[in-house]
Amino acid sequence: MSDLYEYQAIDGSSKGPVSLVLLIQARNHGRLSNRTLVRKLPDGGWQPLSSFIPYMTVMDADMEESAMPEPETGGEPAIPAWTRKKYWTRIIKGWCSFEGRAGKQEMREVYSTMGIAWLVVAGVPSIMKSGFFSVSPLLELLFPLAYVVLPVLFLPLAATMVRRLHDVGKSGLFLIWLAVPVAGWLLLLYLCYGESLPGENKYGDPPWS
Repeated sequence: MSDLYEYQAIDGSSKGPVSLVLLIQARNHGRLSNRTLVRKLPDGGWQPLSSFIPYMTVMDADMEESAMPEPETGGEPAIPAWTRKKYWTRIIKGWCSFEGRAGKQEMREVYSTMGIAWLVVAGVPSIMKSGFFSVSPLLELLFPLAYVVLPVLFLPLAATMVRRLHDVGKSGLFLIWLAVPVAGWLLLLYLCYGESLPGENKYGDPPWS
């Protein structure tokens, strides 16, 4: 039986067990960094992923140079070199993809930005037309653009939710519950905040986030 490992996701939680081969594949596809903290099960210490890999294979997924880290001497643990910019690069690459899986952290990132933007675009025209604010004729001409922007913003929201459902082993068809007020929304919220299924499932590799 091959050795198993677990790693620290971007939100600080531990994920696994997975094989070293899967960890290297995730690093090569940009899902993990060379400095992502990894430990060998059952009782190994946390070390950067690069310390488990031969030096010649250590290469950043963004083709950036990455030197081997110094051995740990105690004290503060290594900080994963996974910047917010890199994280959003990964999200944008799968912006409107309904295939694969998405972790809870990715869903939070997308909904805390695109979700808020969608609500603003959807709500501003109604607020302006309510009469509480005076609106210039030029601004009124721009209101129809909201009906173009809303579907554009909704697409990544729907895609992310479908991939999040895939991550917990559910079909994207569960989105139909959006049509059921309150009960359906609560069900989707419960599913989307469920724990990722360990290892590969029929929808693909783990999201690593």
